[in-house]
Amino acid sequence: MHCIRSFVVFSTIALVSLGCAHGGGAGQILNRSILQEGSRPLAYQTAAFARTFETSALMQWQQTMRVVKADVIPFLRAAREQKIDFRIEVNEKLIGQTIVYDVDLIYLKKGGKEVRATATTGEPEEFEAHVARMAKATGLPLEQVRSAHMGLYAMANMMVALNVSLEAMHGMAFARIAMAEKLKAGERQIDYFDPNRPVEESLADVDLSLSVIAAFDRTVQQSRAEVLVATALAAQYAHEGVLDELDSLCDAAIVRGGNIPQAATAEEFGVVARALPDPKELVDELMGDLGFAKAVFDVAKAVISRDPRGFLDAAAKLAPKDTKVRTALDTLASAAHGDVRAVIDGVAKLTGNEEVVQDVEARLSKFKALKPLVKVVKGKIR
Repeated sequence: MHCIRSFVVFSTIALVSLGCAHGGGAGQILNRSILQEGSRPLAYQTAAFARTFETSALMQWQQTMRVVKADVIPFLRAAREQKIDFRIEVNEKLIGQTIVYDVDLIYLKKGGKEVRATATTGEPEEFEAHVARMAKATGLPLEQVRSAHMGLYAMANMMVALNVSLEAMHGMAFARIAMAEKLKAGERQIDYFDPNRPVEESLADVDLSLSVIAAFDRTVQQSRAEVLVATALAAQYAHEGVLDELDSLCDAAIVRGGNIPQAATAEEFGVVARALPDPKELVDELMGDLGFAKAVFDVAKAVISRDPRGFLDAAAKLAPKDTKVRTALDTLASAAHGDVRAVIDGVAKLTGNEEVVQDVEARLSKFKALKPLVKVVKGKIR
């Protein structure tokens, strides 16, 4: 089970590395100075990144939920049968500029004394010592404790990959919007795929790029919601029907992980592209709730680089941070405490999507009356 933590860390690193390349590789897509009317290379490039992120997330979540089904659920069933009282706690940890999560498994002994085991990135020896102490205290097999704890760690840290990929795509959206503002202001030589193509063609390409990002945004919000649901269910393991619901969620994720989205093709982003959502809702959120408006204006006015590709890379790095990462973190902490109502409310704030909220409520409706296992102070993890 050591592999699952390595998989989480590797996937996150890959996402970070891939997300940096907002403007690279363009010359390999269309090797012409003047593009055919209706070509959308910016959107094609955007879709290539988005689908790579989506595929990586599907595979990581599928692998994680296989571990949850095989190791976490049997462990929690054994704990319930033996009346072993576990709590889950999620704490943020900064590695570089990326927030990852430590996951504590806490055994509450009779009399209120705690035995705490922490799964964390980059400290395998300490983790092994914690697992051994937990196994000894509970009487559960060492390997079972280790495997289940690693599964809980992987489940919570799925949120890391989602946060990183969303931030990378929002950076791309920011750069595209700034590019459009420069074009509207009369600047030329901005479109690095073809500096000489008509402005209206470049702007249409930007719009389609933003539609791709809007679709990706919806996918990530749905995935975030599922991580929160799984965590809340695991935390409330002692109640009847909860682990059956978690098992059903695992089965759905495993099946879905076998349906990898088709890679973007140049033909798809030629004259005709597949149906995508209107980007207006995404742009409104980025410009309003996420504070893009002034930053886009400032970047669009500035001459960051005379090189169009360099401009996009530089602009992406100046994008405001995703303010919803904090909401995701706080809601994940609430989920770890089994606060079902807070998870539903948090998903509503994260997504603003009634369909996603309804899906979450359908999963959690039977458990909405369950009380949080620990009092959660607003804005705090513990």
